[in-house]
Amino acid sequence: MFILAIETTGPHCSCALADEQGKIKEIVSEGELKHLQSLTPMIKELMGDIGFEQISDIAVSAGPGSFTGIRIGVTTARALSQATGVPLVSVPTLFAFGADEEAEDDVTVCPVFNARRNQIYGGAYLEGEEVIPAGAYDLDEFLDMLSGSRFRFIGDGVGAYGEAVDRWASGEDADVSFSTKDQRASGVARMALRMKKDPDAFPGRTGLSYNQLEEGRGPEKTGGAKEGAGRSGGQEMSGLILRYASGSDAPDMAKIEKVCFPRPSKEEYFARETEENPMARYMVAQCGDELAGYAGLWCILDEGHINNVAVDVKYRGRGIGTQIIGKLIEDAEAEGISRFTLEVRPSNEAALALYRKFGFREEGRRKKYYEDNGEDAIIMWRR
Repeated sequence: MFILAIETTGPHCSCALADEQGKIKEIVSEGELKHLQSLTPMIKELMGDIGFEQISDIAVSAGPGSFTGIRIGVTTARALSQATGVPLVSVPTLFAFGADEEAEDDVTVCPVFNARRNQIYGGAYLEGEEVIPAGAYDLDEFLDMLSGSRFRFIGDGVGAYGEAVDRWASGEDADVSFSTKDQRASGVARMALRMKKDPDAFPGRTGLSYNQLEEGRGPEKTGGAKEGAGRSGGQEMSGLILRYASGSDAPDMAKIEKVCFPRPSKEEYFARETEENPMARYMVAQCGDELAGYAGLWCILDEGHINNVAVDVKYRGRGIGTQIIGKLIEDAEAEGISRFTLEVRPSNEAALALYRKFGFREEGRRKKYYEDNGEDAIIMWRR
């Protein structure tokens, strides 16, 4: 029996097969950011004559990492599981990445992903064991938590923060080495084998059905690591929690849509967008047990298209739309999205003012774009 492992959280996607003795075969994409077109053919090539009846588990790196990459990996794993009945293993990306790095016994391995603005997703691993939990940290906060004298920093955060780590190491008289290597499916496969041997150490991550697997980017950062809320990390802002939507949010999103727009999208639309569209991300603002609003973003290459932004009537006037859009843009820019576009009605002065606040500028019009009243759409861009 084999474990099929999928890794799509970094610039290269990869897949691997691991047998019960830990022997691993792996394929890595030749180009960067070609996950959508490369992953399925790579899996087919990797498996060759091996059928899914010989696969005991499908393991997938579930984040943190590139949002779009995570979506592609998780969606592919879920589809394969649904079609074949093979159970899933949700592998924490940082743990797999850090614990898999070969290092001497006294070297603490520190995988760090660049979350921008002096923030990282990071963790620390000594001899394959977690000594600093994977999470979102200010870089200085993370460095202060480290103990020992020898460290190896790996991941894309090295390019952004290597000089700062060097300065810290000089002050601490620490021995530091660096690698900009990225994540690999071989590490996911080895981690999955470990998790299967000790499932109690990783509750809720092994033996999953296709509808139990969720992507998680890790906790968001607001002045200290917080426990995630919802399907991915949550961020509490002014009494609200911002989190990425799942299919279970579709009914509430449709209710908000119905009171906000003359031609509302239906519940089925939001279910497809949140569960099946790897290019789409939706962020919701949660207040207690209620959804106060949401916004959506489609990511295609380096371009983000903001679609509906909706806030329930009773929650308006509290800056919720501003918070949702700001977080969506911040996350997308951290993943390499460099320009954003949207359409808005000329009569929607409140929305126009909001988008201008974020640097969007009018660059054209679509004549009679809105079917309900024939109103034009203003095309706005933030570049």
